[in-house]
Amino acid sequence: MSVLYRPKAQFQGRPSDADGYKSCTAYSFAVGIDAVSKGVIVPTGHQIRALTNEPSPDPGDPGLTFAQVVAAGERFGARFVAVRKPWNIYQSVIASHRWTCLAVWYPDLGSARTQKTGSFGHAIGVMAINTAGDKALMYDPLAKSARWVLLSVLRKAATTWSSMNSLGGIDYAASVDPIPYM
Repeated sequence: MSVLYRPKAQFQGRPSDADGYKSCTAYSFAVGIDAVSKGVIVPTGHQIRALTNEPSPDPGDPGLTFAQVVAAGERFGARFVAVRKPWNIYQSVIASHRWTCLAVWYPDLGSARTQKTGSFGHAIGVMAINTAGDKALMYDPLAKSARWVLLSVLRKAATTWSSMNSLGGIDYAASVDPIPYM
Protein backbone atom coordinates (compact mmCIF):
# COMPACT_ATOMS: atom_id res chain seq x y z
CA MET A 1 0.00 0.00 0.00
CA SER A 2 1.29 3.47 -0.89
CA VAL A 3 1.59 6.14 1.76
CA LEU A 4 2.30 9.83 1.46
CA TYR A 5 5.84 10.93 2.10
CA ARG A 6 6.09 12.28 5.64
CA PRO A 7 8.59 15.10 6.11
CA LYS A 8 10.59 15.50 9.30
CA ALA A 9 9.20 18.09 11.72
CA GLN A 10 11.35 21.16 12.36
CA PHE A 11 11.33 22.71 15.83
CA GLN A 12 11.48 26.49 15.69
CA GLY A 13 13.01 26.80 19.17
CA ARG A 14 16.49 25.60 18.27
CA PRO A 15 19.18 27.32 20.38
CA SER A 16 21.20 27.97 17.20
CA ASP A 17 18.42 30.18 15.77
CA ALA A 18 18.00 33.35 17.86
CA ASP A 19 14.96 34.35 15.78
CA GLY A 20 13.39 30.89 15.65
CA TYR A 21 10.45 31.71 17.90
CA LYS A 22 9.58 34.59 15.57
CA SER A 23 9.75 32.42 12.45
CA CYS A 24 6.88 29.91 12.64
CA THR A 25 5.88 30.65 9.05
CA ALA A 26 9.42 30.00 7.81
CA TYR A 27 9.71 26.72 9.73
CA SER A 28 6.27 25.47 8.61
CA PHE A 29 7.12 26.38 5.03
CA ALA A 30 10.53 24.65 5.15
CA VAL A 31 8.83 21.40 6.18
CA GLY A 32 6.47 21.86 3.23
CA ILE A 33 9.38 22.06 0.79
CA ASP A 34 10.71 18.83 2.29
CA ALA A 35 7.25 17.27 1.83
CA VAL A 36 6.70 18.15 -1.81
CA SER A 37 10.30 17.33 -2.80
CA LYS A 38 10.08 13.93 -1.04
CA GLY A 39 13.09 14.81 1.06
CA VAL A 40 15.34 15.88 -1.81
CA ILE A 41 15.30 19.54 -0.75
CA VAL A 42 15.25 20.12 3.02
CA PRO A 43 15.88 23.75 3.90
CA THR A 44 15.67 24.91 7.49
CA GLY A 45 13.27 27.54 8.71
CA HIS A 46 16.33 29.69 9.42
CA GLN A 47 17.39 29.41 5.75
CA ILE A 48 13.89 30.33 4.55
CA ARG A 49 13.79 33.41 6.80
CA ALA A 50 17.26 34.47 5.59
CA LEU A 51 16.03 34.43 1.98
CA THR A 52 13.06 36.71 2.63
CA ASN A 53 13.05 40.48 2.40
CA GLU A 54 12.90 40.43 6.25
CA PRO A 55 15.87 38.26 7.33
CA SER A 56 15.82 39.92 10.77
CA PRO A 57 12.41 40.19 12.42
CA ASP A 58 10.75 43.60 12.49
CA PRO A 59 10.38 44.40 16.21
CA GLY A 60 6.88 45.81 15.64
CA ASP A 61 5.65 42.84 13.58
CA PRO A 62 8.18 39.98 13.70
CA GLY A 63 6.19 37.39 11.75
CA LEU A 64 6.51 36.66 8.05
CA THR A 65 3.70 36.72 5.50
CA PHE A 66 2.91 33.83 3.23
CA ALA A 67 3.91 35.96 0.23
CA GLN A 68 7.38 36.42 1.78
CA VAL A 69 7.98 32.68 2.31
CA VAL A 70 6.54 31.75 -1.10
CA ALA A 71 9.06 34.13 -2.70
CA ALA A 72 11.89 32.65 -0.62
CA GLY A 73 10.80 29.11 -1.51
CA GLU A 74 11.09 29.88 -5.21
CA ARG A 75 14.87 30.07 -4.68
CA PHE A 76 14.70 26.32 -3.89
CA GLY A 77 12.49 25.64 -6.92
CA ALA A 78 9.43 25.21 -4.70
CA ARG A 79 6.06 26.04 -6.26
CA PHE A 80 3.60 27.44 -3.70
CA VAL A 81 0.86 30.07 -3.78
CA ALA A 82 -0.38 32.38 -1.03
CA VAL A 83 -4.17 32.11 -0.84
CA ARG A 84 -7.14 33.47 1.08
CA LYS A 85 -10.25 31.33 0.51
CA PRO A 86 -13.25 29.92 2.42
CA TRP A 87 -12.73 26.87 4.67
CA ASN A 88 -14.41 24.41 2.27
CA ILE A 89 -11.90 25.26 -0.45
CA TYR A 90 -9.01 25.00 2.02
CA GLN A 91 -10.23 21.58 3.13
CA SER A 92 -10.36 20.39 -0.49
CA VAL A 93 -6.74 21.52 -0.93
CA ILE A 94 -5.48 19.36 1.93
CA ALA A 95 -7.72 16.51 0.79
CA SER A 96 -5.87 16.65 -2.54
CA HIS A 97 -2.59 15.97 -0.67
CA ARG A 98 -1.12 19.42 -1.05
CA TRP A 99 1.04 20.86 1.71
CA THR A 100 -0.35 23.96 3.37
CA CYS A 101 0.93 26.50 5.84
CA LEU A 102 -2.13 27.67 7.74
CA ALA A 103 -2.50 30.86 9.81
CA VAL A 104 -4.24 30.15 13.12
CA TRP A 105 -5.06 31.76 16.46
CA TYR A 106 -2.95 29.52 18.68
CA PRO A 107 -5.21 29.34 21.78
CA ASP A 108 -8.02 27.90 19.64
CA LEU A 109 -5.94 24.79 18.94
CA GLY A 110 -6.92 23.78 22.47
CA SER A 111 -5.49 20.44 23.55
CA ALA A 112 -3.64 20.14 20.22
CA ARG A 113 -1.29 22.94 21.33
CA THR A 114 2.26 22.07 22.27
CA GLN A 115 2.77 25.25 24.25
CA LYS A 116 -0.10 25.38 26.72
CA THR A 117 -0.03 29.14 27.35
CA GLY A 118 0.16 32.19 25.15
CA SER A 119 -2.20 34.10 22.89
CA PHE A 120 -0.70 34.73 19.48
CA GLY A 121 -1.11 34.19 15.77
CA HIS A 122 0.80 31.18 14.53
CA ALA A 123 1.58 29.34 11.30
CA ILE A 124 1.37 25.55 11.17
CA GLY A 125 1.93 23.00 8.44
CA VAL A 126 -0.99 20.78 7.48
CA MET A 127 -1.10 17.81 5.13
CA ALA A 128 -3.48 14.94 4.48
CA ILE A 129 -6.88 14.08 5.88
CA ASN A 130 -7.33 10.72 7.60
CA THR A 131 -9.55 8.00 6.11
CA ALA A 132 -12.38 8.84 8.54
CA GLY A 133 -12.33 12.39 7.12
CA ASP A 134 -12.31 14.12 10.51
CA LYS A 135 -8.61 14.82 11.17
CA ALA A 136 -5.61 16.33 9.40
CA LEU A 137 -1.92 15.83 10.04
CA MET A 138 -0.57 19.00 11.70
CA TYR A 139 3.08 20.02 11.88
CA ASP A 140 3.32 22.65 14.62
CA PRO A 141 6.82 24.17 14.60
CA LEU A 142 6.57 24.45 18.40
CA ALA A 143 6.43 20.63 18.49
CA LYS A 144 9.06 18.09 17.60
CA SER A 145 6.68 15.75 15.76
CA ALA A 146 3.45 15.82 13.75
CA ARG A 147 0.09 14.87 15.19
CA TRP A 148 -3.44 14.21 13.95
CA VAL A 149 -5.83 17.04 14.84
CA LEU A 150 -9.58 17.33 14.39
CA LEU A 151 -10.49 19.41 11.33
CA SER A 152 -13.07 21.22 13.46
CA VAL A 153 -10.26 22.43 15.76
CA LEU A 154 -8.16 23.64 12.82
CA ARG A 155 -11.20 25.36 11.32
CA LYS A 156 -11.97 27.20 14.56
CA ALA A 157 -8.35 28.37 14.98
CA ALA A 158 -8.09 29.49 11.32
CA THR A 159 -11.48 31.18 11.35
CA THR A 160 -10.73 33.07 14.56
CA TRP A 161 -7.46 34.34 13.08
CA SER A 162 -9.25 35.39 9.90
CA SER A 163 -11.99 37.21 11.84
CA MET A 164 -9.51 38.97 14.15
CA ASN A 165 -7.67 40.34 11.12
CA SER A 166 -10.67 40.98 8.83
CA LEU A 167 -9.16 38.74 6.18
CA GLY A 168 -12.37 37.56 4.51
CA GLY A 169 -11.13 33.99 4.21
CA ILE A 170 -8.77 31.38 5.62
CA ASP A 171 -5.17 32.58 5.15
CA TYR A 172 -2.73 29.95 3.90
CA ALA A 173 0.00 29.03 1.44
CA ALA A 174 -0.43 25.83 -0.57
CA SER A 175 1.90 23.73 -2.67
CA VAL A 176 1.09 23.69 -6.37
CA ASP A 177 2.15 20.07 -6.56
CA PRO A 178 0.78 17.28 -4.35
CA ILE A 179 2.90 15.53 -1.76
CA PRO A 180 4.30 12.40 -3.45
CA TYR A 181 3.68 8.86 -2.36
CA MET A 182 6.51 6.66 -1.07
